[in-house]
Amino acid sequence: ILGRGWLDAVHPNHRGLVASAWDAAIASRTVFDEEYLLRQTDGSYRWFADKTVPVYGEDGLVEEWIGTAVDVHDRHVAQEGLKFLSRANELFASSLDYRETLKNVTFLAVPRIADWCAIDMVDPTGENPRDRVAIAHVDPAKLALAEEFVAKYPPDPESSAVERVMRTGASELLPYIPDEMLVQAAKSPEHLRLMRELGIMSSMVVPLRSRGAVIGAITFVASDRRFTPQDLTHAEELAYRASIAVENARLYSAAQAANRAKDEFLATLSHELRTPMTAVLGWSRMLKLGLSDAEAKVAIDAIEHGESMQGQLIDDVLD
Repeated sequence: ILGRGWLDAVHPNHRGLVASAWDAAIASRTVFDEEYLLRQTDGSYRWFADKTVPVYGEDGLVEEWIGTAVDVHDRHVAQEGLKFLSRANELFASSLDYRETLKNVTFLAVPRIADWCAIDMVDPTGENPRDRVAIAHVDPAKLALAEEFVAKYPPDPESSAVERVMRTGASELLPYIPDEMLVQAAKSPEHLRLMRELGIMSSMVVPLRSRGAVIGAITFVASDRRFTPQDLTHAEELAYRASIAVENARLYSAAQAANRAKDEFLATLSHELRTPMTAVLGWSRMLKLGLSDAEAKVAIDAIEHGESMQGQLIDDVLD
């Protein structure tokens, strides 16, 4: 803690801002008041509100600083969760392509509520247990590593949390994943190395539902903090809203397909109805011009045939 050693416990992303604020407080001899992520003994980070005030001596100079660091993590997570859900609603309303929407959700989730986010959907063809439609990582370099990891070590349907959530429909939360758990789960030294390199400290998997059936799952992974039941509540609310967006997009797609089918039907119907009418009108005009008895009989037979065809078409349409 001596000197500036205390800054080592501040999250690297916040360290520069906190150091500048502390320098400004010393220079102006005013209260230092900041919120930032502070490292815990297990290596995870939590939000703290740090307030430090100067104490002046008789000579008017600062003799010491007295401060407190208050854990405000739960409050901060709650506020960020509401902001995140509000932004997610805007995304859901902006597109009726559910795959594009879900991709945007992963990029929104990272890094606000997770360092790694992936969305898997149930494969409608049944050929594969799931279809990964989106994945995002806070570190672009690790995104390629994550994809390599999934390709090399596809999840075991029996032990995979994603497969289990898709099967049971129940969310799963792992607040803390110690290194010992990674060692136990590793299939090889290479597998263990990749898991450690990805950085997996905590995870959540929540189901996506449509009309009572599980249609997919969202996975959230944190590398430097522990997920809490409050985080899980936000994740489940996000999944609920995403499920509605997916269902709306699918209904819209079905409606568009129905409209196309209707247009094709009407075009075909128009052609089929006009075909017998063309013959009826043609032979009627020829009768007006005058035909021999034999030709008139042919014309009348053709008109009756056309009328019969059109009557059958009308019956089929009414059916």
